[in-house]
Amino acid sequence: MKRTLVTLGIAIAASLTVAGWANGSPDISAPQTMHFTTVLEQATVVDADPAGLSLGDQQVGSGVVRHNGTKVGNYATSCTVDAVGSGGHWGGTCNGWGKLADGYITFAGETGGNDRHTFSVTGGTGSYRNARGQITVTDLSNTKSRIVLELIP
Repeated sequence: MKRTLVTLGIAIAASLTVAGWANGSPDISAPQTMHFTTVLEQATVVDADPAGLSLGDQQVGSGVVRHNGTKVGNYATSCTVDAVGSGGHWGGTCNGWGKLADGYITFAGETGGNDRHTFSVTGGTGSYRNARGQITVTDLSNTKSRIVLELIP
């Protein structure tokens, strides 16, 4: 769970940040697809009682978004385990933001114990005030993710 939550949060936030870097217009006026990586720099896991995977476990993290190796923004995310099933299966809810040069982008969605996640873009501020779409996160390691950000006006 720790690896999935940390990587997921980082990747999501980073993807949002890259969107800001790639789009300098006042508003999003046409569909856009962007590709980048995120790197987790800070993270903490809260293991709620009982010990081990259980309801209420949390992962909070932050880091940087990179495009072609260059830092283009920052992000933060928080995920909470809200369902635990048999065989170690679990589900959780994540939300976060990406701070961009021209504003913020926010996201939220469900996650589980796999290496690929899709989240909804829930809004933004500044140049991204009309942002919506989705983010697909593929975990590459415990601290690095590949992001595909698809924005629509």
